[in-house]
Amino acid sequence: MKKLNKAEQSAKVDADKEAGEKAIDGAKDADGINQALNDGKAKIDSDHVPGKSVADQKETAKANLDGEATKVKGEIDADNTLTSAEKAQQKNNVDSVKATDQAKIDAATNADDINAAYDQGVKDIDAQHVPGKSVADQKEAAKANLDGEATKVKNDIANDDTLTKDEKAEQSAKVDADKEAGEKAIDGAKDADGINQALNDGKAKIDSDHVPGKSVADQKETAKANLDGEATKVKGEIDADNTLTSAEKAQQKNNVDSVKATDQAKIDAATNADDINAAYDQGVKDIDAQHVKKRINAGKPKKKFTPRRIYMVKGFYRYSSTSFSKKNRLQGYKQHKRPNAVMFTIVGETKSKHGLKRYEVYQIVSKKEGLFRVDHKKWGYITAKPSYMRPLYYSKNVHKVRVIGKGLRVYKDIKLSKYVKSYKRGTVLKVKAVKRLGTTYRLQLSDGRYVSANKNLVRVENTPRRVYMVKGFYRYSSTSFSKKNRLQGYKQHKRPNAVMFTIVGETKSKHGLKRYEVYQIVSKKEGLFRVDHKKWGYITAKPSYMRPLYYSKNVHKVRVIGKGLRVYKDIKLSKYVKSYKRGTVLKVKAVKRLGTTYRLQLSDGRYVGANKNLVKIFKPSK
Repeated sequence: MKKLNKAEQSAKVDADKEAGEKAIDGAKDADGINQALNDGKAKIDSDHVPGKSVADQKETAKANLDGEATKVKGEIDADNTLTSAEKAQQKNNVDSVKATDQAKIDAATNADDINAAYDQGVKDIDAQHVPGKSVADQKEAAKANLDGEATKVKNDIANDDTLTKDEKAEQSAKVDADKEAGEKAIDGAKDADGINQALNDGKAKIDSDHVPGKSVADQKETAKANLDGEATKVKGEIDADNTLTSAEKAQQKNNVDSVKATDQAKIDAATNADDINAAYDQGVKDIDAQHVKKRINAGKPKKKFTPRRIYMVKGFYRYSSTSFSKKNRLQGYKQHKRPNAVMFTIVGETKSKHGLKRYEVYQIVSKKEGLFRVDHKKWGYITAKPSYMRPLYYSKNVHKVRVIGKGLRVYKDIKLSKYVKSYKRGTVLKVKAVKRLGTTYRLQLSDGRYVSANKNLVRVENTPRRVYMVKGFYRYSSTSFSKKNRLQGYKQHKRPNAVMFTIVGETKSKHGLKRYEVYQIVSKKEGLFRVDHKKWGYITAKPSYMRPLYYSKNVHKVRVIGKGLRVYKDIKLSKYVKSYKRGTVLKVKAVKRLGTTYRLQLSDGRYVGANKNLVKIFKPSK
């Protein structure tokens, strides 16, 4: 019997004894006393109610522990924060503590000990279910693990000398793609097992993305063997060239062997796949260049063809044949903007075997500052696509030019034979006329002297316009608005602190987007500004980013918004009189134009600048 039940029954005995004693005290005679005594004893005897047998209680307690174990193991199975291995271990732990606590029940000798052993057994069984970290936390940990694996593998790829730069980029891209796929799989997992499976699958896929190339030694041997093959092929072409003499063939074949030996030595000195490939590619070019076919009358323009001069606006190759194959490349040229654009004289037109138009050319190279010459050694064929080239000379509609070359030589005569002097880069010159001389053009300056119309020496100067900016933007070193070409970033500033520019030219990016070539206008001192030629560059031409810097009409009253406004006697603003403070309201008699700028004539006949960073139209409140 439980300790609690014993106390309860004993309390009943005490209560029934007290009731019996009261009944005896209340009896009137001997019969009443005996009756109260017998009733009291019968009631007291009935208060003792024995419990189930100790053996039965043990069986019940052990059966209940079996039920608790079954329930907890079910909860373990349903816990998605645990892996299968963790679930199996925890369920084994449940069975182990259950067996221990059932043995303690068997060893108990009374109801209280049985109950105590049972209660401890329930606690022990419940304690074996230990949930894992939340599914969300496990996912984050798994993704961090996957990211670490991806970083390690990408580092291994980057340091793998057996791979080329392109192969490294390709394999690294696969790692990134597989990492992303692995993260998606982890996010889609429902439980710990799914998370671990997605993590292991992702790591295995990422690890497999790093595929080392052949050893550096093997790549060197292959490259050198391929150069041997290229040399053999080219020497065979030399032998079969009926335009060459035996002596010329022998010399060219010796040249092939010489450059092959040099480039094979460069292959041996290479330390990685990229350097090996670069040395090999250069070796192929060098070997192919040793076969020089004879050309009849190569230095003379073809009949009925008028030579033209052009400059290139895109990257391209010069070839030894109208067949534009890799082996026929003589020289590659990167895109260079003026004044460093590549120049050619076109001496002929022809077509490839597929009917594609080609130009036969000689390259025009720099002789010395401001002078050029045709290099007859740099002969070949180039593409005839119009998008790759522009006419080298200005031929009409030129009124003002800026020197963009290192120097511009000035001559007395149109043939440019009587040198006078040179102008430095940045000098602006007025042009009286454009004159043609044979297939070239000259610019006659306002003083009657002549300069070349070559676009690598001068650029047409457009009439400058002045603007202030109303949005944040960047100034760039190129018409290609990329991050690497940024010169300076500007935040949006309202007047009187808006950023100001002089627009000195218009151009377009390679994608056809309009750009402005500019110089920034900066503060000189209170109320005065100057053009800072060091702050040159390109800005967007979108109208929404800018406004005209000067008021040009319909101005009757203005308020000074700058730090100060200087007043002058004359329209050129050269004869200073006084200054007005910020906030002063002035009456305007007229707006006057002076060249490309504007002035405000005040009611007293004096002049101030019409710059919108200095004044603002005043509209009195009603």
